[in-house]
Amino acid sequence: MPERYPKARTATLRIEELGDELLVYDLVRHRAHCLNAAAATVFRLADGRTSPARMAAELAARHGLPEDEEVVEIAVDELRRLALLEPAGSEIALAPSRRSMLRHLGAIAAALPAIASITVPTPAAAQSAGSGGGAGGTGSTGSTGSTGSTGSTGSTGATGSTGATGPTGPTGSTGSTGATGSTGATGPTGPTGSAGATGS
Repeated sequence: MPERYPKARTATLRIEELGDELLVYDLVRHRAHCLNAAAATVFRLADGRTSPARMAAELAARHGLPEDEEVVEIAVDELRRLALLEPAGSEIALAPSRRSMLRHLGAIAAALPAIASITVPTPAAAQSAGSGGGAGGTGSTGSTGSTGSTGSTGSTGATGSTGATGPTGPTGSTGSTGATGSTGATGPTGPTGSAGATGS
């Protein structure tokens, strides 16, 4: 049986051209893949009849990459991992070697075949919140954490300035009269005056 080269899937894929790149949506696995220019070239050339050597020549001509089948191996390995190729069957085996390529390609490593993928929610998952796409129920509130230990007492602040003098209070009531003192001793009798003259 003749050898069969890598062949891209065509069924259950939706493919959109983005300049030199490709956006491939897998309708079965609900995953979207963005193939950079080099990976897109390999995907387009993977028809089951084009050899890795021919693909390498196309990559060199279109993207300035080394005409090296290891570059093709990187793309084919990634495409196969993401189920974007037909099952291998009797297809020739291509061993992944991206790490070794990165070591000796240096500055042009950014141009190597690369694929970015994301999982896209199915319509059923997107509407699982109920008809009309309403918001889901609010989750329960988590338990409150334990209170932390009390911190040490801070240093005493500086003494504040003296406040203003308050108003004078009301005059107090008059006190009671003191007791009457004792009578003093009687003084001596004064001298008797002289008798007046007798009238005529």
